[in-house]
Amino acid sequence: MRKISFILTLGLLLAAGFSVYARTWTQQATGKKIEADLIKVENGKVHLRLPNGRVGEVPVESLSKEDQDYVASLDKPAAGNPAGGWPQFRGPNLDDISSDTGLIDKIPDGGPKKLWEYKGA
Repeated sequence: MRKISFILTLGLLLAAGFSVYARTWTQQATGKKIEADLIKVENGKVHLRLPNGRVGEVPVESLSKEDQDYVASLDKPAAGNPAGGWPQFRGPNLDDISSDTGLIDKIPDGGPKKLWEYKGA
């Protein structure tokens, strides 16, 4: 029952537009740390949802090297981020629009190829 409750809560948070990419961000110059959710990265700025619900913008270059590397990794598919530039529900700009190119124009007969399956839910 606890697992189902967690899944339902997570689903409600995602549907409401909340990011599940909470992390501790560090300012490079001062070492100041803040816990915040990543909303999007746009025009060289990281948009973060603070614990009080407010949204703040921070220039990427003002973040620690580790945070800058994390932000850069969001554009690349990797084991921890298979979605590439799709780091949250509804995409990086919360608009359901992908910047990917070279996608198929039509779904093939029989559907797309299954890449993986999870049976533990």
